[in-house]
Amino acid sequence: MLERYDPATIARTGGSGRGRVILVVVLALIVLAAGGGFLGVASAQASGPASAAQQFCQDLQAHRYDDAWSLMSPDLQAATPRAMLASLGQWHDQLDGTIGACDTHTLTRESDPFAPFSATTTQVSLRVRRNVAYAGALTMTRASAGWRISKLDMAAVGSDLSGLVVADRFCTAVSAGHFDQAYDSLSARARALISKDAYTASFTSALTTSNARVTGCALSVSTFTLDTRGAQVDATVQLQVQGVTAGGVVQAPLRLVVTKDATGWGVDEVRASVAAPS
Repeated sequence: MLERYDPATIARTGGSGRGRVILVVVLALIVLAAGGGFLGVASAQASGPASAAQQFCQDLQAHRYDDAWSLMSPDLQAATPRAMLASLGQWHDQLDGTIGACDTHTLTRESDPFAPFSATTTQVSLRVRRNVAYAGALTMTRASAGWRISKLDMAAVGSDLSGLVVADRFCTAVSAGHFDQAYDSLSARARALISKDAYTASFTSALTTSNARVTGCALSVSTFTLDTRGAQVDATVQLQVQGVTAGGVVQAPLRLVVTKDATGWGVDEVRASVAAPS
């Protein structure tokens, strides 16, 4: 004789232990008979964070920087603008070699089998193979549009380019004539030697005296080096100077020395050797 187990009654009353077990079994059989759709969804949900991290790495590999940026959370996007992510991708390719392969796996482990459906954050390991292998952890956060990267360990995608980022920020500020912003990119030691007003005034005075203006600043990324003492990179500042030949253009080669202290990375020294105008 077959017993009947009414799911509504069991849900309302809690039912017997046997009733709950049979209800679960019956539901499982229905799902399996329907082709395992539920199990398929569970598998896709569980692999979601790792799949998103894998897609991010593949987008970097294919230079689809806009797509990679779209996989980042709003807060991470604000901290890493689209153009900066593209620059980092290009610099890593130039200095570390292009991406050969990406490997990911989820680090977070839950005893609850339904955790993939309820968890809002998880950790994913990302390993990227360039000229050498790089690895790090990504924090993935569930969003309405899917899993997004809320914290990115840059060690996962290549060598540490923090010093190069600061040097680029300094060079960009100088190029635009924003010497106050260039000051903000100095190291704590360098800022202690001169105030922002005095630093800005010294630039302005030197340019005025020379009848010159800054028209550009470009880093030579291939010269970037990093060691235990800090980083160095060569740059060239272009000046438009009145009263000289060759269109009044003067190229000023610089070497930016970047160091890290308790406040972070900063330009600690600028070594300049301005070529005489021709």
